[in-house]
Amino acid sequence: MKIVIFSPHGVFSPAHATTYMMLRYLSSLCYDVTQLHCNGAFSVCERDVDLTNSGVAGSGEGTLRTIEHCLQCSSEQRNFSDFSGAQLRKVTDFLIGEDLQATRQWVLERSAEELWNEEWYGLEVSNLIGGTFQRFCGEPTPRFKSQKHAGLVRQLTLASIRMALAGGKCINQMRPDWLWIPSGEEMLTKALYQTAKMRASGMQKMQMVRFQAVLDGQMVLAQREGDPHPYRVQNVIDTLLDVRSDIDTWPREVLTEFDEFFRFLGMSNSQLSLPVAR
Repeated sequence: MKIVIFSPHGVFSPAHATTYMMLRYLSSLCYDVTQLHCNGAFSVCERDVDLTNSGVAGSGEGTLRTIEHCLQCSSEQRNFSDFSGAQLRKVTDFLIGEDLQATRQWVLERSAEELWNEEWYGLEVSNLIGGTFQRFCGEPTPRFKSQKHAGLVRQLTLASIRMALAGGKCINQMRPDWLWIPSGEEMLTKALYQTAKMRASGMQKMQMVRFQAVLDGQMVLAQREGDPHPYRVQNVIDTLLDVRSDIDTWPREVLTEFDEFFRFLGMSNSQLSLPVAR
């Protein structure tokens, strides 16, 4: 069984520690686990809002990102992969020069207002970037006469359609059984999610689950696509620094809870109880 996970904001990704503990468990059972790694492919992302504490971002002026920010986020994602045993595939593995030129040209040919109301191969741009735009500017819709708002719309649009393009190629090439992504309105995750929904109809076996931290991070809600009832998992830890990758050192109760979650997803098999037995 093949699983692809996307956590584009490193330690800012919700419930990342618990989800990568789960993947470490599955990887130990010889599941094929791959992390789609955001390796600085975009000029803007929602982590910029967190890093600047909504300072400049809140005024609509863009970001204070430096190369160190992207390197730090990329390093955090690699640490997740190292811990879980997941293979790494970079977002840029699925974007070639022609893709970059075509997406740039598509954005340049339209005004910010046209982009906001446009669709990219069936994906509504405002739906992809609306949540992130609001986090940056504190307003639900842009003031298109504002150069700052118009410039941000262009940046967000370019990043989101490139993510949609890369995500679609990743799904087509890897053909995962499961796609694990954070829940929410963040544009990179939203672009991958909406692209995956369009492709899932033609890939009967691919399923999606979205993770969200609730109750001040004490609980993780796992929402399986098509199931109105989310599954609740105790958020075991806040950071992977608090746990060893050796599953034999994990509490029995944690493994039992993970077993129950995997059975909820329909991933049950005789192997799931092996680490508990040890």
